[in-house]
Amino acid sequence: MRLCVIVFLFIFSSTNYATEFEGLFFNSWIRTFHKSIGGGHRWEAGKKQDIPKRLFKRLNWYDCNSDPRAGKVTCPHSYKCSEEDYDCLVKSTSTNEARELFEKLQILELNGVADVSDMIGGVDARYKENLKIIFSSEKVRCVGASRRLPFPLPESVCCTGKALHDRKGVRRCLLDDFANVSLYLNKYISSEYEKVEKDFIKDSYDEKSGYLNFPIIEVLACKLNICSSGRIATGVSLSVLPTPGLEHIEYEYIRRFLDDGDDVLNHNNAASFYDRGLQWNNNIYCFPRGIQPPGNSIVFKCDSN
Repeated sequence: MRLCVIVFLFIFSSTNYATEFEGLFFNSWIRTFHKSIGGGHRWEAGKKQDIPKRLFKRLNWYDCNSDPRAGKVTCPHSYKCSEEDYDCLVKSTSTNEARELFEKLQILELNGVADVSDMIGGVDARYKENLKIIFSSEKVRCVGASRRLPFPLPESVCCTGKALHDRKGVRRCLLDDFANVSLYLNKYISSEYEKVEKDFIKDSYDEKSGYLNFPIIEVLACKLNICSSGRIATGVSLSVLPTPGLEHIEYEYIRRFLDDGDDVLNHNNAASFYDRGLQWNNNIYCFPRGIQPPGNSIVFKCDSN
């Protein structure tokens, strides 16, 4: 076994063979993570912004001065309703209303990319209190996602930084559970989208942010078969959750932002999944098999199993 590896590496060190090999396998590039969060290009937990859910609490309630029913309520409120006060200040938020916020928050995941520095400056300062630098300026050539990884190449040559076994047991370069597929396919982060026909993604990118739009993003993620689980899901920041103070009344559920992590607000484990990575509803993430979808997340099966 050791002799085979030595022979392979000796042959690969030849300029002609190396050039040919790179053309066949190292057919993509990926931007590396910033050294402050571990560097390299291994996609794993912790290499993302940690925006506390508590920052969304104020979005779930009308301010006294902005509430169209201001004449019917008492201020200040305690962020809780009661059976005696069904006309409280709690606010339901639609997907369309939340889209603008999510489009700004996803930009923060690109911190370190010079092309979007102006956009990051335009995000509300309260979401940037503990802002991390996520990416560096360095790009490396690598083996693209879903490609079979031949022996004896290490998983570090994968654009994903990981080699995982697919459902058929084949070792491939894949993203693990909870990885942000939308970020991975961002045009500033990798060249993976270039593998797909240009007409397929024409006019599907946001030119400034580099993110793919819906519904192309989930189609492309499945087309590339990018997740080891064969499952992708949307984030859960905006979910159908109990009304604070009326948790015991099932029909008093509303669509609002996660704003805490206690048992009541952790309906269907939404808060826990947010902490693990399923954050923005307009982003796609790799999702584990055999688990109940959290909160208001939509799960797509990229295979028939």
